[in-house]
Amino acid sequence: MTLWNTYSFLVLYANLDQPDLQQDVPVSERPEIDRWLVSKVNVLIRDVTERLEAYDPTSASRAIRDFVVNDLSNWYVRRNRRRFWKSENDGDKLSAYKTLYETMVIVAKLMAPMAP
Repeated sequence: MTLWNTYSFLVLYANLDQPDLQQDVPVSERPEIDRWLVSKVNVLIRDVTERLEAYDPTSASRAIRDFVVNDLSNWYVRRNRRRFWKSENDGDKLSAYKTLYETMVIVAKLMAPMAP
């Protein structure tokens, strides 16, 4: 449910603002909180890959769940809501959209082998 709520949050505000998610925003130029999430996503990719290669889908699924609940929803989205609510469309807002969008795509790809 947390993943769905995070997805709904992204879709709601992206439909309002229509950010250009194809525009490149280098990770090195993003705010520290965005770089933190990108780092956590890279650790998640490594951990899930290792666990699936060891034929351990249960712990791989739990790693994804823990990331979505703790890092993505409770930390990133909660701490950055105001960035999405801003009225002006600036680089900071685009960076927040880009980071959340990329994270959601990666989580979906990581879940694909275990979720129908």
